[in-house]
Amino acid sequence: MAPTKSNTTKTQDPLVAVLGVTGAGKSSFLRLLSDDPDCLVGESLDSETSEVRLVTYSGPNGRLVRLADTPGFDDSREDVTDTDLLKQLAEFLKAEFKSGTHLTGMIYMHRITDVRVGGTVKRNFRMFDKFCGAEALKNAVIVTTRWDCIDPVVGEKREKELREKDGFFKQLLDGGATMMRHYNTQDSARAILARLIDNDPIDPDFVKEVNKDVPIGATGAGSVVGEGLEAFVQKHQKEMKELREDIASAMETQNEKLRKDLEKERMELWDKIKRLEAEKLKLSEAPPTTPPPKPVGIKVSLNGFRFTASDNYNDSINALVAASIVNTSSSVVEFSGDIAVYYRLTKIGRVLLERVNLQSGNNDFRALQWKFEPAHYANADVQKFFAAYFATKEFLPLSLHVDGPKLICGDPSKSPRLVLESGIEGIASKLIRNVKISLGLGVIFKSVSFQFEFDNPLEAPLTLREFELYVNIRGTRIAFVRFANNFTMPTKGPKWSAKADAQLTNDYATSILRGLNPSSTLDIEVVTAKIVIGDYEIDNLKFNFSNVRYTVGLF
Repeated sequence: MAPTKSNTTKTQDPLVAVLGVTGAGKSSFLRLLSDDPDCLVGESLDSETSEVRLVTYSGPNGRLVRLADTPGFDDSREDVTDTDLLKQLAEFLKAEFKSGTHLTGMIYMHRITDVRVGGTVKRNFRMFDKFCGAEALKNAVIVTTRWDCIDPVVGEKREKELREKDGFFKQLLDGGATMMRHYNTQDSARAILARLIDNDPIDPDFVKEVNKDVPIGATGAGSVVGEGLEAFVQKHQKEMKELREDIASAMETQNEKLRKDLEKERMELWDKIKRLEAEKLKLSEAPPTTPPPKPVGIKVSLNGFRFTASDNYNDSINALVAASIVNTSSSVVEFSGDIAVYYRLTKIGRVLLERVNLQSGNNDFRALQWKFEPAHYANADVQKFFAAYFATKEFLPLSLHVDGPKLICGDPSKSPRLVLESGIEGIASKLIRNVKISLGLGVIFKSVSFQFEFDNPLEAPLTLREFELYVNIRGTRIAFVRFANNFTMPTKGPKWSAKADAQLTNDYATSILRGLNPSSTLDIEVVTAKIVIGDYEIDNLKFNFSNVRYTVGLF
């Protein structure tokens, strides 16, 4: 379908947005059309453009054309994400819309020299499709670049595939977009622009959505970015699971060097997951309907906490939280707020901050007091939180609701109610470190006892009550153990329990003897447990521990 041509007198200078991945040739294309010395061209695939900027071009008959040079998607800079770029583009286009300017055309640039079109590039194609929408596609031109760097026969073959294959440009072209070649010459750049500048302006779907204050993640283009983020999160979580298994294997074989290397990989992967989760949250943020008097923003991330004890009235469990609070403004902000901490939909605790001065940038706190709320400990979500915190190293998502915040910067009454997303990593203390299995002389009569080395990871007394568990070896259940008495660990660190008699299965003896080798381990399934921290009880907890070391002896 040909671009829409206007027979009416133009009331605005044509505005064309130029998009594409970093290194696709946007800046060099614009340099051919502009005498602006600031329109630089790089020699590498590093991004040259850090924000949306306007480049002017004197078209036919001296007509002024404005081109929006956008930062490249899949940006090379570590601190810049596709979410950031979409937000920058949204702010620019929203301002243009409010001033009465509408897009005359959109250019998407793609290197014809790319041998392989991977998943990220295909997502960018779909994002551009969603950015335009069905109505505005007729004002879009897909430009393949670097024809001066490729054999024409090879280039034509790739161009045919891009035109005709699903998942590439076929859907865009079927919807009315045009495809053109750029030979890195001024003539070809001018020919591409001539195809657009006489169009009737049509607002693409993305402009319509952001002007309705739709959150970036809920726009068509933003939803594609969100799908990509989720795919990466799922991929990294799978890698994290495999790394944990490799670390457990390295511990079994006592390969300390391998374990340290794998642990370093795990931490790097964990940082990637946290950054992706943070970007997902940023993508879902609704745009402000009215700007604050000063650019004030608060971001909170929880880095870890340690339990201390219940208070004198036994109505809560206390903990000290390590947290980072980022003040995104350029000035000091005085912050006060009662931060309610939620796990899923359940409030589990609170952090009280009173008149804290936050410097611009990152502010680290090592010991903020956190009170866990006792009224919610019976809730299933809270039980899952404690089970995951003690037994795994999974990322536990938490939301922080700041009740009545006061940001003393400009007009305090303008301060919004804050709902922040954060999370914390489980400590994977495993509680159970080792097991001793003692066989009596009457082993055929199942005269066996178990002794467990527990580990208290807290900076508070820890008591186990109503502790019942199954012991498995190589997939076979061999015993059921119930602790008749409470077991208390008054200080942090390991401690052996008293011997506990067990109810044994019929094939326990064969399983134990078969498992007598240095690399054999137990799997322990705790079916019910009550944990007492200081003086406060948390009941109905369940844990699953794998690869627990054990020894077998006679008594």
